[in-house]
Amino acid sequence: MTGSERSVAADATTIGGGVAAPAAPGAPDFVTPMTGEQRFLAACRLEPVDATPVWYMRQAGRGIREYEQMRDRYGVLGIARTPELAARASVLPVSAYGVDAAVMYADVMLPTGPMGVEFDLTPEGPVLAAPFRSPADVARLRA
Repeated sequence: MTGSERSVAADATTIGGGVAAPAAPGAPDFVTPMTGEQRFLAACRLEPVDATPVWYMRQAGRGIREYEQMRDRYGVLGIARTPELAARASVLPVSAYGVDAAVMYADVMLPTGPMGVEFDLTPEGPVLAAPFRSPADVARLRA
């Protein structure tokens, strides 16, 4: 190892047994690891963090038995429209995988209901009762 390689290796931050990129010049020296909450919120504020935060969206729950049972019982929309169920589905991957944060459980189609779009979620994806085929179809949307 050359002198410059030793210098880079000495300045690198070890994360999860691997070596991450060297800290940027002037970056804070993190003596105590940040909690997931601290890391995620600091990154959102564009502040330095001790490691790149990791979070999961609801798709991460697909391999978690409790989520699969919830989905079978309530359906995706039932979970998304019930705050207690949505909160539980959101934290399942955090608990299971120990990541820093989660994206609140929802579905991209939820805002379209109040706009007058009738739809159903199927295993293949959303199905619109009346697909948009003309400018007049778009004009019927409620703001």
